[in-house]
Formats: sequence, structure tokens, C-alpha cells
Amino acid sequence: MHGVTASPRLVVLYAFVVHLIFVYATFDVHFQSPLVAGVERADARLRAPARRLVIFVADGARADAVFDEARGAAHVRSRARGGAWGVSHARAPTESRPGHVALLGGFYEDPSAITKGWSANPVEFDHLVNQSNNAWAWGAPSVVPLFADGVDGARRFCYDETLEDFASANDHGALDEWVFDRVVRFLESNGVEGSSESDALDGDGNVFLLHLLGLDSSGHAHKPHSSEYFENIRIVDEGVRRVEAAFVERFGDDGKTAFVFTADHGMSNKGAHGDGDPGCTETPLVVWGAGVASGSQKVAGACRGTPETPKDWGMDPETRCDVDQADVAPLGATLIGFPPPRHNSGLLPSAYLSDKPEDLKSSAMIANAKQLLALHDLKASRTAKRALSALFSFKLHPDMISVSSQVAEYERLDRLGRHDDATRGANQVARACLRGLEYLHTYDRALLQAVVVSCFATWMILLAVNLLPRRKGECETPTGIPLTLALIYAGVVSVILLARRAPPTYFLYFGLPAYFLLGIVNTLSAVKIESIADISLLNVGICLVGAFAVAETICNGFHDRFVFSYAFAFGSALLVALAIRLLFRLLASALLGTTTHVLIRPLDIFQDDAVDRETKRRPGQTVFALQILMVLTTGVLVTAVDGLQRDKLPVPTSMHAASWIVALMAPILPMFSPPRTLPRMISVFLGFASTYGLFSVSYESLFYACLGFCLLSWMILERGLQAPSPAKSKMFTRTIIPSDLRHAAMFLFLIDAAFFGTGNIASIASFDLSSVYRFTTRFNPFLMGALLVLKVLLPMITVAAAFLVVLKSSRVPAFESYFMFLILSDIMAVRFFFQITTVGSWLDIGSSVSRYALMGTQVVTILPFLALAQIFTRALPVNGRTAIIRTKRD
Repeated sequence: MHGVTASPRLVVLYAFVVHLIFVYATFDVHFQSPLVAGVERADARLRAPARRLVIFVADGARADAVFDEARGAAHVRSRARGGAWGVSHARAPTESRPGHVALLGGFYEDPSAITKGWSANPVEFDHLVNQSNNAWAWGAPSVVPLFADGVDGARRFCYDETLEDFASANDHGALDEWVFDRVVRFLESNGVEGSSESDALDGDGNVFLLHLLGLDSSGHAHKPHSSEYFENIRIVDEGVRRVEAAFVERFGDDGKTAFVFTADHGMSNKGAHGDGDPGCTETPLVVWGAGVASGSQKVAGACRGTPETPKDWGMDPETRCDVDQADVAPLGATLIGFPPPRHNSGLLPSAYLSDKPEDLKSSAMIANAKQLLALHDLKASRTAKRALSALFSFKLHPDMISVSSQVAEYERLDRLGRHDDATRGANQVARACLRGLEYLHTYDRALLQAVVVSCFATWMILLAVNLLPRRKGECETPTGIPLTLALIYAGVVSVILLARRAPPTYFLYFGLPAYFLLGIVNTLSAVKIESIADISLLNVGICLVGAFAVAETICNGFHDRFVFSYAFAFGSALLVALAIRLLFRLLASALLGTTTHVLIRPLDIFQDDAVDRETKRRPGQTVFALQILMVLTTGVLVTAVDGLQRDKLPVPTSMHAASWIVALMAPILPMFSPPRTLPRMISVFLGFASTYGLFSVSYESLFYACLGFCLLSWMILERGLQAPSPAKSKMFTRTIIPSDLRHAAMFLFLIDAAFFGTGNIASIASFDLSSVYRFTTRFNPFLMGALLVLKVLLPMITVAAAFLVVLKSSRVPAFESYFMFLILSDIMAVRFFFQITTVGSWLDIGSSVSRYALMGTQVVTILPFLALAQIFTRALPVNGRTAIIRTKRD
């Protein structure tokens, strides 16, 4: 990039690629896969207390709903009193696939799975179904095939995907009854001795997985505190009782069946999941049957914290044992005599295990420790060979010193019958291994953070120097000492990275700072020194302080949305003060306009909307009337669909089709409005108002109206601060000056306010799914996710159009303003990059990651928004010149 005189398209493409690299960098720094490929399964000397394991996964079940004494699951609660129970704490993203991976595989989701919509395994991993000698799985086609397909000895039974419909008119409990009916019939029909299926059922190490989607669908459609949701809990509870009875009937109550009842995630109060809301992360866990501890056993101090148990649960708090969701996998493996899955990172909750046989807890805990130690040793070996920070020296975590000998000692204690000592010691080893794995997983993190930040810093400096005036025809190709030093640096770094077998992206992270520095030196060599002397340092300082204040306000707004409210209140007072100044300039026109028309258009503030001489009226009235009609049609559709949902009636296909037609046609109409500033912007606002209104479930349309009024005020006041171009002058844009930083800062503030205006963007799933019911009620994660993203992004197009109008009204070049916007955005991105955390609550972790990702994504995606806005504003005049020239010609 050789400066602002270069091809705008090339520079935009350049910025786009650079920011894609910046966004991707967070995956290399913070989101590397937790899987350690190639690890061998640990040896385990376990006497299996159970021959078969039955896992009920009630998709979308909240712990407080299941354990509620008045309306909860009565049968499941009775089994909790006789077995072991607690709350299983899920991690964000609280989606079906990540939850099932944690429950069955014992580790937390590989982030790359999100690129496949949680619908496919990006990498192969070990899990309970894969470990089993035989497995049977029933449930939704979006979940069951993930764990049953391609697994020897696994059979799967799924209903048709068209049944996964969130419409309130549907009987969501029927999904779960489908599963229960088929499991019961299967057990009843496979009792004949000698058949292959019967022989498989009578074998050891069998797993039965029942995925129950009804509660998730009911929660989305009716919310988790509704009567429909609790009716579905009753259906699930009765189904569990029926299946348990069927197992007793089939296997003669042989005492060799273990049951696990849990959920992949819960549901927030507004009927959504995906984020770290407690309603989403706190799920029920009830375990009973073979190998499970008695319900009277006290477990205080042996589990995950000591949370307060609500009185309305009617459960003994001293028997409660909370676990992390990944802990369920080693527990299930132990019950049927298997070691934990190879990639497991969960800790065996030994309090859930029976004291019979006496060595069950100790031998299972030792197996857990050996499996985690095998993971650690393999990862340590690879880290020592590949980590850049380990190039000159490599150190293990202090807790991992002589751990192998400790495991041998605890095995000896177990053989001597000191099972309690062996259990406690093995638990300490397992926890040390987890700390050691985390230490190795982040071994290069500090170095990578420093390199990525240096990329940001040199990039922003390069943007800044490209705003300075330069002598033409110079700095075309880097030469001399800077180029030589850059080549030497690139050669040395490449050799080191190749030797350490670093990922290809590392070459970019280490190479970009040198490349940007070369561009900075090259550009500075051609800067016009005399032009810099004319710039007032005081003005520059004031503009920078103001811009940084806006950036800081936005950063705080990411943490607390009330900051945006305070900022808008302050901005309103400032706009009133500026409006008083503007009133004196427009007093004559204002008095005339208010007596002839109550709207602003007759004021012709932008000097490009004169009355046509022939028709004696301003054009665009037909388009305006049609858009008003579309807005009214939107209101009718929203009211009709909501009424049908409320009355639990199906939504006709014709209404869905009408919604799609309005949503697709409304944004096109602004192109037919007259190319005059005010009518075009009103048309853009109305065009997206119709589409946006179809997503409205609460206050969203009011928010969009307030945002539009704010944008109109901004455009008018900026116009009032500018003098119109002389009649004889040519249409032009002026040179960029320091005070123009305010346009980029205001655009940054408004675009983020639009982004945050209607929800918590930390998770698209945190939005109410009823937002998309005017378009579809059938479950489709890609379509529904895309529509929710569109809902968030629509207001940003209107903001981008207003920004381009302000630049045209002020004669500010858009290209240089985009550079300023990038610099401010990247300053915020750097701050959020340092705030990314991998410790503390998972809500904090998810929020810290989303802030950086959102800011980085915003910098990348602002380009399409500006491109779309340019389509609507390209024909508009600069500083009113088009209208003046046309009038004189007439």
C-alpha cells in the first residue's frame, strides 16, 4: 500500500485481508483445539458395576425446573433421593452439540465446530458411544448421527427432520414420546434368546442414548416458565419411568443397569440459549442404579463448590453434588468398566460412586489420573519440540514434577487396600495434570499476544502516515537499507518457524510488522514536510482526545449498555446547543417552512431538493406512499403471526411468503426515490424499517425509529456547520483535516450503538427465536442464525448511509475517513485483545472473547455496509452542487 492515492479498491481489499488475519489470530492465541491427537487409551483395572448404561439427555432442561417440588419431574426427583444428584454446569456456547460433546467425550468443544453449525465433527474424538461394545441411540437427526454414524456396533433411530419445528401450534412433547415409545417397543421385541440383537443386548459394556428434544422446542416456543414447558417435563418424567420399567422387564431387574439423567444445556428466561446465562448453564444431573452411591450419603466438600439449594426444590442440600459437565463422561465410563475417553478433560466425581466394590472409587480415580497424565506427557513432548517459547529452554508446570512416581505410589496403596488414600492422591494428580495441560496449552500465548499487538500497532501507524500529504511519483518501491534489513529478518524468522513446524499463520504474524514498518519508512520519505507545518498541534490534540474519549465510551459500552444511554443523553444536550446556533442561519426558511408544511423537506436544508417548475411539487411522492403502505403491511403481518402463535394455531405458508416478499422488496424501493439528500435518506430509512419490523418482538421498531431520528439530527446539524459551495465553483471534496476525525468517531459510536441496540451480541442465540417466526418456524440452524444476524445488521446499513451523507455534506473525502475509522476501531480491538481471559466464570470468558471478535468482525464487515450505503448515496450531490448546477441550466 503506497498511500491514499493508490487504487481505493486495492486498499480496501488490502485492509479486508489484514483484518481477517487479525480476527483469525485470536483462534491461534486463545482457541487452539484442546484435543491431543494420537493419545493411547489408558489402562484401567475396573470391575464394572453395570453391564449397561442408559443416558437420558433432556435437551433444554433447566435444573430449577426439573427439581421444582411442585411442578418438576417427580419420578426423576425420587430417583435422586435414592441415588446421586446435583447440578451439571455447562460452558458457553450452550448449544446442543457442544453440550453432548462434553457429556459423552469429556472435553469442551473444539471451536472450529461452529463453522459447521454444530452439525458435524470437525475432528474425530473418543466418546462413550465409541467406547461401548454395542450402542443404541434414539432422537433428533441433528444430534444422534454425530455420535452414532461411523461407529462399529452403534445403531441409530431418528425421526424426520421436518418434525423439528418451533411453532407454538406444534405438540413438542410428541418428539419425546416418539423416542420413549420406540425404546420400549425395541426392548419388548428383542427378548427372544438366540437372535443377534438379543445377544448384543445381553452383552457387557452397552450404552443406550436417548436424546429428548421436546423441552428445547417447547422452551423456544413458549419460554421455560410456561405451562407448556412444565407439561413437557411431565412427559419426559413419565417417559423415563416407562423406559426404566422396560429395562427391568427386559433384563429381569438384574441390578446391572445404571441410569444417567441430564441435559446438554438449559434455557434462559426469554426462551433462548447459547450464552452463559445461569438458566442455560445449570442443568440437572441425576444418577441411579448399578454402581451409584446411596441417596443418604453425605458429600459435603467433595464436589464443585457448596451452592445454596433452593427450598422449593424439596431436596436435601447435604446430598447435592455439583459437577462440571465434562465430569459426566468419566463417570459414565466408570459405571460400565471403561477408562475415561482418550480426550477426556473431566474429573471423575467419585462421590457419585458406590462403596461396593471397595476399590471402585480408587481404581476409577487412578484410571482418570493415568488418562490425564498420558494426555499431558504427549502434549509436553510436542510442546517441547514445536513451541517457539521453548526454543532455548523448556519447563514443565511445577505441579508436574515426579507425578509419574506418584501415580505408581497410589496404585501401590490401592493394592494394599488403602483405597481412600489412593482416591485422594489420584484426585490430586488428576487436578495437577489439568493445570499442567492448561499451562502447556497456553505455552506460546504471551509471545503470540506480543506479536499480534505489534501487527496492530504498525498497521495503525501505516494508516496514519498515509493520511499525510506526499510528493507524487515517489516511494513506489522500497529500496536500500530498510529493504535489506526486512529481508534478513524474514529469512531468519522463516528458518526458525520452519524448524519448529509452526502453522502457516505464524509466518504472517511475525512477518506483517516488518512489512508494515517497511511501508511506514517508505511513505515517510515522501511526505511533504511543509504541509505538516500548517497543521495546528492544538487542534490535533483536541481532536485526538475527543476521538479517544468516544472510543473509551464505546469500550465501556461493551461492558455496560447503560453507557450508551448516558452518551445519548449528553449528545442530546450538545445537539440542542448546536441547534440554537443553527437556528439563526435557517430562521427565515424555518418560519416559511413551518407555515406551509410541518415536515422538514420543504426547508431544503441540503440545497438539492427544489420544487420542479412544471409540476410545482417535489418528486418521489409515489415511492413514499408505497413505502408507507409496506410499513403498514409489516404491522399487519407481525400482529397476525403473533396472534396465531399466541392461540397455538399454525402459521399459513401464505403469511411466511408475504413476509419474505416484503422483506426482499422493501430495501429495493429506495433506489427509485429521487436522488436528493433528504428524500433519499427518508426512503432508505423506510425501506429497512419494513424488513426490520418483521423481526420485531418487543421494542425493536421503536429503537429503530429513535435511531433514525438521531441520524437525521446528525445530518442536519453537520450540514448547518458547512457553508454551501459557490455557484461558480466545481464540485469537489476538500483535503482531510484533523477535525474530520469527529466524523469517524461519531460513525463508530453510532454503528456500535446500532449493533448493541436490541440485544447482547455476545451470542446470537441470546436473541428470542420468535424474531424469525414471521419467516419460518421449522428448525434450521443456518437459516435461523442467518436471519438473527440480519436483524442485528440492518440498522447498521442506515447508519452507514447517514455517514456517507454527512461526508458529502461536509465535502470530506470518504476514503481518508474510512482510514480514520479503521484506526479508532483497531485501538478498541487492541484493548479488547488484552481483556480476553480463559479463567473465571464462563460468562466472563465468553463475553471477553466476543468483545474482541465483534470489534474485529466490525472492522471487516463495515466494508460491505459502506458499499451498500454507497449504492443508495452515490447519486447524491456533494455540498448541494448538483441542484445548483441543474437549476442554472434550466
